Amino acid sequence: MNGECLAELSGVSKRYGNVLALDGLNLDVRRGELLAVLGPNGAGKTTAISLMLGLQQPDAGTASLFHQPPRRLEARRQVGVMMQEVTLAEDLRVHRAGLAEAFTKLTHKTDHETTEETAS
Repeated sequence: MNGECLAELSGVSKRYGNVLALDGLNLDVRRGELLAVLGPNGAGKTTAISLMLGLQQPDAGTASLFHQPPRRLEARRQVGVMMQEVTLAEDLRVHRAGLAEAFTKLTHKTDHETTEETAS
């Protein structure tokens, strides 16, 4: 393949109890490529992407993101992802993220305010 390898899973395995989600997966994403991960439920798609992004650790094998461990902040700042389920990191709080005021404004708008903003 051509192009610089930006994300890589090499011999990655991951278990959830007795369930083997990934078994020796090799996957690389190169500059300029578009990656679509398709398969049935339980095939390991979300697990593979989570490992590549450093959201989980592999039980075996290695993951890299921009030639760094994917849990490194420098690597993660270069990636934009929308996962199928969105949650905040366990240790992230609204005040800590500097979003307390914005969150309060968004969640306390009346239907009338929302309608006026949409119309304008």
